[in-house]
Amino acid sequence: MPLLFFLLLLGTGCAAPGRDQEWHRNVDAEVVTWLERNRNATAEQFMKELHEIYNRPDMLKRFPHGFGPAK
Repeated sequence: MPLLFFLLLLGTGCAAPGRDQEWHRNVDAEVVTWLERNRNATAEQFMKELHEIYNRPDMLKRFPHGFGPAK
């Protein structure tokens, strides 16, 4: 999925419709901020950031397998 498309989904709330968890909104905001600060990031750099986020202890409680294996 192109990074811009992902950013647009986050901005419109379409990435996970119906969610109301504050933690999810916080992660969305963090990802958007990262993308704004790293406008020239490659897909690999973006995926690395997602892996780092999803491998945090609080996220591993929600997603025990993390974001999947890093490439």
